[in-house]
Amino acid sequence: EGQIVSLYDDQARYGHFPDLEDFLVKHGIHFDRHGDSFCEFNAENVYYRGGPKTLVMLADESGNPLASCQEIQKVLDHPSMPDRGKLKAIRRRVSPRQMAKLTPIRFV
Repeated sequence: EGQIVSLYDDQARYGHFPDLEDFLVKHGIHFDRHGDSFCEFNAENVYYRGGPKTLVMLADESGNPLASCQEIQKVLDHPSMPDRGKLKAIRRRVSPRQMAKLTPIRFV
């Protein structure tokens, strides 16, 4: 009780557990997943905090989320957005609400 459950599998295909993730989404159980890069596949983080789908973000090997330079440049180049709005838009891209800290669950 009050613990975060962590599962690891160094041999998981593409660093992901499709059956488990489908089950968790179907039952509204929040989770985070980090998959390391391998060959042509980039590292990624997957976040689920309820709703119909997960949020997938690029990540570095340590699990830090990344936003592409193109995404950030698009915000910075927006002609009518004030600077304060640009900062908020960038923050949403690098730390969206779907990345909120996991809440421990209780198994009964």
